[in-house]
Amino acid sequence: MFFAGIYFLIPLKTDLYKMNLERYREILKEVKEFQYFLKKEKNIFSIGGKGHYENPISDILAFFLKPDEEHSFGNLCLTSLLNCIPSSSCFNDINIDLVKSISREHRTNKGNRIDIFIEGENWTLTIENKIRASVKNPLEDYCKFVKEQYPNKKNYFLLLSVNKFQENSGWQNVLYRNLVEKIKLDFGKYYINENIRSNSKWIILLREFLLNLNSEYGDGEVDKKIIEFVDNNFTEINELINHRDNYFSYLTEECSKKIAEQNLGDRVEHVRHIWGNWAIAIRSYVPDRWGKKTNIAFAVCNDKTFKIRVYVYDVEPNGQLVRLKEIFKGYEFWSEANDTIKCFGIETIRSREECFDYFSESVKKLNLFFAR
Repeated sequence: MFFAGIYFLIPLKTDLYKMNLERYREILKEVKEFQYFLKKEKNIFSIGGKGHYENPISDILAFFLKPDEEHSFGNLCLTSLLNCIPSSSCFNDINIDLVKSISREHRTNKGNRIDIFIEGENWTLTIENKIRASVKNPLEDYCKFVKEQYPNKKNYFLLLSVNKFQENSGWQNVLYRNLVEKIKLDFGKYYINENIRSNSKWIILLREFLLNLNSEYGDGEVDKKIIEFVDNNFTEINELINHRDNYFSYLTEECSKKIAEQNLGDRVEHVRHIWGNWAIAIRSYVPDRWGKKTNIAFAVCNDKTFKIRVYVYDVEPNGQLVRLKEIFKGYEFWSEANDTIKCFGIETIRSREECFDYFSESVKKLNLFFAR
């Protein structure tokens, strides 16, 4: 009876294993679908890593809001902005055909600066621009200053932001998400203007500007789905992370064995590095033989390939480098960190076992170079 019970349990365990694998496959398939939607197109503002800075965004926005600027879009952006405000708002009284001036950093009596200030014939529009920061600005001072300076005009106050903020007294909140979509929707009727079509650089700049704003607020619907996805699959996601960590522990142990086969008794150190969003690498060090910095990286890439990269520090440019290149003949060669690191790589390896072979070969080559 005891053995019968054991026999009965074995297929159950196997079935559970298969069920978990199938569930993991379903989750990974969903993750790939999210990656497709979340992939962000680069733009001229984001390349430098400063696309979220409020001042440059305010400068460009003020340029496009000004109807008589050389972009030839007329009141496209200003109209789109005002049309984002609920129809019940008193902003409907603004006559956008009567814009007198648009200024940046409009200074109050207390020295505070209004992001964008628009003066019309019988109205003013004060815009506070928020990308990532919270609202800590002296909005009361802005209101007081504008009302005192323009007592005979209707004064309107607008908080333009990536994230929704609680309504401040007298301030309407418009989201960049809505503004971008409205400009894109309204653009068609302005494109028939020959001046716009003949000067494509402003079309490109506007597109890049909108693309940059889009990268800031993201896709709310997709974000919501991702949150729900993690809620629904939290246990399985943690299990997958544990499996990944166990996988890299296995790779690390195997790298240690490969080094120990040739470097008996040498101290070995390993560090796991994340290389952007495309690979994870295990860096192996044998400091007493190769020096503290020289290492071999065993990289697992998202495209299911592997890489071996050897990073050699403090190489003399003449004799040592010539010898090193000869030892690593057949490897790709390049330099990093202002030519202070000499790098050798096998860049496209199709299997894990083949990568271990190249790892062992690289250990042997480094030992040869550092032979006493």
